[in-house]
Amino acid sequence: TNSGKSSTAAKLIGSLAGRADVVLVGDDHKAGMELLPWDPRFTEIATTIAHTEDLLGRQVEQIDARGRLILEHSERLGHTIRSWQPWMGPRFVHVVDEAAELTASRTAIELLDSLAARGRALGVHLIVSTQYALTSDFPTTLLLNLTGRICHRMGTAAQYATALAVDQAELRDHGFEPIPEGDRYQGVCYVNGIPGLADLSRCRTDLVSDDAIDRRVAATAHLRRSPEQAFEIPHRSGGGEELNAEAVGDPQGSRRSEATTEPPATEPAGPSIIFGGLTS
Repeated sequence: TNSGKSSTAAKLIGSLAGRADVVLVGDDHKAGMELLPWDPRFTEIATTIAHTEDLLGRQVEQIDARGRLILEHSERLGHTIRSWQPWMGPRFVHVVDEAAELTASRTAIELLDSLAARGRALGVHLIVSTQYALTSDFPTTLLLNLTGRICHRMGTAAQYATALAVDQAELRDHGFEPIPEGDRYQGVCYVNGIPGLADLSRCRTDLVSDDAIDRRVAATAHLRRSPEQAFEIPHRSGGGEELNAEAVGDPQGSRRSEATTEPPATEPAGPSIIFGGLTS
């Protein structure tokens, strides 16, 4: 649709691709047109509903296992671990292209809803893109948990409001103007809920060429993990007592253990993100 959605996706993926602590997986039901150029860096890309259900199911299994691990170590350390830690395994970023295609499967939508609700605290993040504002086909809880919004050109003010998770009055209060058609406005977007950017501010994503994607893939492909490595279910790590209590969120950690472990990594993508663009 020439709105700039593909370049925004490429910018987000390209930034994450350089992180050794991030596993990239995704769903692309347009025969892989958007994500397959990134295939050498992605651990897995699903292009059919059956594969998507399997991939999302394994992601939910990861969340469940990490949740059990947190409970186990919280009990053993005598305090509550509240979020993902490096010893639980890598961070995942799950990229969904054309999310509307997933509505063909109730199972896929329910699994995606579970990831959105529980994943971030356990190191599983979502980037969801669509050409259409997500509506009643998606659970309310899923939409509420996709807190970071990037919206390229849409057809109506109502569609902008839906995509940005605000009402039309709030758009008007921020001086909203629809994004015009034409190459001059390719990549222009509105954002909401993105750390470091003012809510409902207008931004622009530069065009990302196929050559630029190829160069980024070549530079980062060595960071790819195999499915076996990435989806290994985490078990007890180091017996619990050996973990540095400060690293797992205990303010009195130095009094509990002399041992050390890797410090928590920073968030790879902030909140879960949804973005889209559509010509009228």
